[in-house]
Amino acid sequence: MFRNDATVPHGLWRSLTYLFYLSVFFPYVGVANIGTDTQPLSLILGIVILFMSWKDFNFPMEIWIFLLPFFCAIVLLVPSGFSFDALRSIGGYASLFILSAASYCVSIKSVQLSDKLFNSIVYIWLVVGLIQLFFNNQFMVAIIGDIRTTASRGVTSLAPEPSHYGIMCVFLLFFGYLRSTRKWIMLLLVVQIVILSRSFLAVLLLFAFWFYRTIIFASLRTVLLSLIVVFAAVIAVDYMDVFFQGQRVLSLLKLIIQNPILIFTRDASANSRFLHIILPVWGFLKAFGLPHGFGQWEEFIISNRSFYKDILVRIGPGRIMSTYGASLFELGVFGLLIPGGIGLALWKRFKKTKKVFLVLSLIIHTILLTQVPLAFPPLAYFIGYVAAYEQKDRQATPLAL
Repeated sequence: MFRNDATVPHGLWRSLTYLFYLSVFFPYVGVANIGTDTQPLSLILGIVILFMSWKDFNFPMEIWIFLLPFFCAIVLLVPSGFSFDALRSIGGYASLFILSAASYCVSIKSVQLSDKLFNSIVYIWLVVGLIQLFFNNQFMVAIIGDIRTTASRGVTSLAPEPSHYGIMCVFLLFFGYLRSTRKWIMLLLVVQIVILSRSFLAVLLLFAFWFYRTIIFASLRTVLLSLIVVFAAVIAVDYMDVFFQGQRVLSLLKLIIQNPILIFTRDASANSRFLHIILPVWGFLKAFGLPHGFGQWEEFIISNRSFYKDILVRIGPGRIMSTYGASLFELGVFGLLIPGGIGLALWKRFKKTKKVFLVLSLIIHTILLTQVPLAFPPLAYFIGYVAAYEQKDRQATPLAL
């Protein structure tokens, strides 16, 4: 168990903690373009927090387990070559351990993320998004770096592209669910996902979270209410052209309603993202769990085109756009330690409320099948926070960050 270290002034620790919170929940804000979407401030502050707490290193297994993928990546770096993509991947594995460990330190020392601060974070994302939508689409983009959006997509708020904005709101919604946050704050997050970001991926993850919760906590009332909501949503899609004319998210929703298979055959982006999930897993199985290392992805997709050419039509070079896919392809069996560590943290915290465990496990693992990186600070913060509360409070009560 960690203790409050008397050698660290309380005011300094408190200020550092709140700065850490801001860096975690505004991960794309920075003063320089370093070639990555996520800025390194949270990682730097995480290292500082660990340095200040070095006398108290007593992490649970679910935190230490993330060191093994990092060490494996270091070993694979030399034969793979010191390319930028390889170093970025190693940074992701390092960030997962450092930020989850730092979050554990912060949480175990009882420096809480208050409701006021959490709500303020939601408001800031919302206000910037509203200003970009209605007044100035370049508002605050100077502190983000490389902005990637088009007229057929939503605004970016304090993220580099609409999908990143939407996924950030999904994570905030996720934390709000754990905190039993007021419903109107949750509603503001849904509005940001659907109206402001207009990210199809974020909408899909929002639906997945709702679907998992509805099925696992099934009752006659929730099933009937869910059927009404789905029926109303299907009808509403036909009348959304007034608000979403020419928007990509609306065209994809219409494809799903018409025939879900069409989204993979007619939309190149969805086609590619889906293949970025199944092809790395195929590579993992084909190699019998041995690591491919870094820099092998492009060669692999070219040499294995016969596997997917008749099923899917488009996949490009570059990095693997699936977190679990990348870890399995690059690290082999060592990549399984990542979902294993996350699952262990969730089980130890929620084993007395198995339905909550199932909902959280399903949505987290679903999210990490997409391109949400391991270096995404809210992910590591969640792991460290859950691990800390398993130590502090073994009663399966709602979390209060």
